[in-house]
Amino acid sequence: MIYQQNIFLSSLNINDYKINEFIVDTTQKVLSEKETRLDYKKRPKIVAIIDGNNRLLEKKIFSYDSLERISEIREYDMLRRGEEDREIPIRVLVYEYD
Repeated sequence: MIYQQNIFLSSLNINDYKINEFIVDTTQKVLSEKETRLDYKKRPKIVAIIDGNNRLLEKKIFSYDSLERISEIREYDMLRRGEEDREIPIRVLVYEYD
């Protein structure tokens, strides 16, 4: 039985408001990447999942209310698209607070 060991690498660049996380194999080939773009308050705004061939697989967009709570998360499957190559949300999570 052969076991493949994956390595997790992370890069944080607060000045550019971006966090990159990589999963690589033992030969340092990138298997996948998670890129998080932060807003001006350093909160997640967009999270993108990219495969080892630099194809965008999935995207999440976060919205916040006036009290800085998450109000909505829209998830997109970037491989399946609608008419005229438009993005179609596969899941929309709406948060309501008392």
